[in-house]
Amino acid sequence: MDKEFKPLEPQQPFGSFVYKKVGNTTISLDVFLPDNLESISTEVRVFLFIHGGAWIAGNRESYCRPLFDEFLSRGYAVITADYRLVPESSFQEQLEDIRDLEQWIRQDLPEVLANRQRGVRCGDIIVAGASAGAHVALLILGSGRIFDIHLLPAPLFLCQSIRYPPVYQIMGSEDSVFECSHVTEFAAALDEQGVPHAEHIVQGADHAFEMSTKPGDTYHLTVFKPAVEWICRYA
Repeated sequence: MDKEFKPLEPQQPFGSFVYKKVGNTTISLDVFLPDNLESISTEVRVFLFIHGGAWIAGNRESYCRPLFDEFLSRGYAVITADYRLVPESSFQEQLEDIRDLEQWIRQDLPEVLANRQRGVRCGDIIVAGASAGAHVALLILGSGRIFDIHLLPAPLFLCQSIRYPPVYQIMGSEDSVFECSHVTEFAAALDEQGVPHAEHIVQGADHAFEMSTKPGDTYHLTVFKPAVEWICRYA
């Protein structure tokens, strides 16, 4: 185990908040704050995670613990949220939820942290997702807007009409759901745009392998820690 890394125990959210109501349904998010919040002299950066589940399942408690710990240890506020699922809702309604989630972060999170006497830097939000959540994340433009569509196209197709911010892709070499060509072809399109990008094909790993990772294990130290280090260079 990396002696320099100190897992944040226990990992409990600072608070849970309703960011949207649709009829009688409330849609909530969790906010995690770093232990050293009081010692941070600058505005707090924001990391948003969008859970996976094939667009039909999952919830805000489905996340990669080491990924959260890495951002928290760097002084980020970490947010994970629920969103409506298909078939009860449409793909478009999922994107609308993410659009409203972004609005909550920009408008309401500063008030939440004002009670802790901390400002929030909401101009650039780092967004990541797992599986279907990664697909939704890639529909977010560098300007922070959501691509307004009725069908969910491949990010490779969107490269023809939008310019992505820096992108880091992680995928298992033995993924039983998607082909690794999804990563390499998207990387080539980003390269044509001149967009900074990096890819990590994790040998022997299957789809959603990140859900079983633990703080300090091999995947944490060799996959997720280097990924966050790369991402933070462009934040």
